Amino acid sequence: GSRRPRQAEVDMTEVARDVLGAHAEDALRRGLDLALEVEGPAVVSGDGTMLREMLVNLVDNALRYTPAPGEIVVGVARAGRRVTLTVADSGPGIPEAEREQVFERFYRIIGTQAEGSGLGLAIVREVVSGAGGTVDLGGAPGGGLVVTVTLPATQD
Repeated sequence: GSRRPRQAEVDMTEVARDVLGAHAEDALRRGLDLALEVEGPAVVSGDGTMLREMLVNLVDNALRYTPAPGEIVVGVARAGRRVTLTVADSGPGIPEAEREQVFERFYRIIGTQAEGSGLGLAIVREVVSGAGGTVDLGGAPGGGLVVTVTLPATQD
């Protein structure tokens, strides 16, 4: 909020490739599989630096909370006028009753062992909202968490 966001066309597929490439070594060191599923270009309008930071926060959280052996899958897809970004992990997930609270600044689930400040998801929501999108948390099949970010796609 301290500066006016820059507006540019940002391909979230390329952002996801860059972010996962930067986190691949950390995932291997932790004994986690890190995968990317894309369906082609997924261009949105927004601040590229902030959109990248949003995805970094989501991947960092997934790496931090997923025990080995585990899996983190990032998906990017475009459907009509929407780009959907998902980050699914095989970690412990977030209890349904706390899924809204974790977006509050400095909120941490009681008993959480992983280090963190409680700001990651608050930043994610702020960035996504600023880009005209939404962010939702859900349970992954077999346990874990799925974060779904939906952003308006640019015109073709």
